[in-house]
Amino acid sequence: MADRVLIIEDDPEIAYFERTILERAGYEVKVATTGAAGLEAEPEFAPAVILLDVELPDISGLDVCTSLANSSDAFILMVSAHSTENDVLKGLGLGADDYVRKPFSGNELVARVQSFLRRRERSRKSEGDGRLMAGSTELVRDFHTLENDGHSVSLTALEF
Repeated sequence: MADRVLIIEDDPEIAYFERTILERAGYEVKVATTGAAGLEAEPEFAPAVILLDVELPDISGLDVCTSLANSSDAFILMVSAHSTENDVLKGLGLGADDYVRKPFSGNELVARVQSFLRRRERSRKSEGDGRLMAGSTELVRDFHTLENDGHSVSLTALEF
């Protein structure tokens, strides 16, 4: 199954460009043309990455970002023609994972999406490799500890 990307973009030409590039790269893509439509589509579509325009016709992209950052575990890539350092810092401060300035190349867009997905995969591997559950007891491999009900016991090499 292809990774999913939700594009929240009101400009039809930019949305078409983003969709075409990402579909050619093998992603399943859905486009929402308003902030409200994007917020509605996100839970059902369950994207791995969300491309979010800052200037939307109904809701500020920054407000959409805040809402998504609190309700979704998808990576959020803000897309904007606003390119001042304050604009970038504001977007990142509200929960965006990255910020790309318009205009951008298709190669850059695909590389950023791939970067998010590599990070997600590394995170999944480390979560799976670092802990082992047995009922309510957890073996934390990285720290050689055994945890149960909020108590942690350090294990010797032989015990581990």
